[in-house]
Amino acid sequence: MASAEVTPPRRDTDGPTRDLVVRLRRVEGQVRGLQRLLEEGRSCSDVLTQYLAARAALEEVGTRLVDGEIARCLDSGTAVEVEQLRETLRMLLKVRR
Repeated sequence: MASAEVTPPRRDTDGPTRDLVVRLRRVEGQVRGLQRLLEEGRSCSDVLTQYLAARAALEEVGTRLVDGEIARCLDSGTAVEVEQLRETLRMLLKVRR
């Protein structure tokens, strides 16, 4: 199987954004691995282990996104941004159901 060329994050990307991009690329690789396991007919245990790893990694990205948004909204403290924070938290709660 030919591997796709991976482009590194742009150098001008800030630290937290760069970290998220790296994590998302790792998730992408895990999902490709999951697809490959299914195509190869691997055991249910192998497939579920890969699925759980990808899901946990993606949840960590979501947690870090929300954490960054909370910090940004609380630092600025405007009513509009606090409402944006509330909306972000509502979205997160919907995703976790």
